[in-house]
This record gives sequence, structure tokens and C-alpha cells, in this order.
Amino acid sequence: MKEQEIDIIKEISIRGRFAYCLSCFEIIIHNLDLRIPELKILLEKFWEITNSEKIGWWQNLLIENNPKVIIEDFELFQKGKITFDEIGFTTITNKNEFISRVAFLNKLPNPVQELLDKLTEIANRNLFAGSGEFSMSTLEPTVEFIEIIDSNFDFERPKFEIVKFSKFSENNGWGNRFLKSKLSNNSKP
Repeated sequence: MKEQEIDIIKEISIRGRFAYCLSCFEIIIHNLDLRIPELKILLEKFWEITNSEKIGWWQNLLIENNPKVIIEDFELFQKGKITFDEIGFTTITNKNEFISRVAFLNKLPNPVQELLDKLTEIANRNLFAGSGEFSMSTLEPTVEFIEIIDSNFDFERPKFEIVKFSKFSENNGWGNRFLKSKLSNNSKP
């Protein structure tokens, strides 16, 4: 990734970074023709993050849909090394739902699973700490996300202009709230 692009990302809010990567993720899902109902529902929930008044409500939603976390927890659960209650889920209410969530996440090819992990990092890393000059802790997974898609998928990424309206200088680095439709409106000449 070019240093010029990284400099542009530094000026974009954390919500804007998440929205940019989520937009790319949707293109990948479409291009791979992944018609998984659970994925469609999850993406709708993810878009609520950009327009939320309350920052951080999504922490468990993201963690409990992160293949790296959930699949590993499930393996430990199956081996009897941890109980369902010890895991401490908030979005998964019972063992059957846990099994169903793991089955859904296992349907996703890699690097789609890895991209979900990066989305989780972008939205969760600065929840309980200051974001500094440009939030290095969300910049890194954003860059990694983009590098993953650039090396694994053949499509032209959207221009960063679709999220440049969401400034890092706003709302302590998180940027102001916005709807998904703001991105499509911003991409028109």
C-alpha cells in the first residue's frame, strides 16, 4: 500500500475506516456470490455501527461473529476445556445457537474469515482508550484489510473519497454518525 493512501486513511475517522472496509467487504461478498442469509443479516447490523449514537455497543456483536475467536472457542468447548457459560456470550443465547454460529462462520472461505477479523479490530480497538493523533491501533488493521483484498481479489477498490467526509478530527477520532447511503451519495461526481 502506498504511503499516500495511508496518509489519506489517517485523516478518515474510525467509523469512516470501518465503513470503507465494510463497503469493500460487501463487494467481495457479491463477487464471490456468497448468498448466506446469516451474512446478509450480519452486514446490516454492522452498518448500524456507523450511525450509532452510543459508541461501543457493538463490541460483543463483532467478537461473537469473528471466526478467529468463535471457532477457537468452539474447539475448546468441544474438547471440554471450557463450558458454554464460561465463554460468557452476550449475543449467543444457547448451545444450539453457538453450533449454528460456528457452522455459519465455517461456510465463509478464507480470506473472508480474515477480513471479518480485521473489521472487528477496526471497530473495537479504540473503544476504551484515546485515539491519539490518528489512531494507529485502527490504522494498522485498516491497512492490513486493504492489503488482504489487494493481494487476494481482482477488483477495483472504491476511492477513499466515499468516506473522506468522515473526519478523524470529529468526535474524538470516531467521526460523526452517518448512514450507509451517505457513501453512495458521496461517490457521485
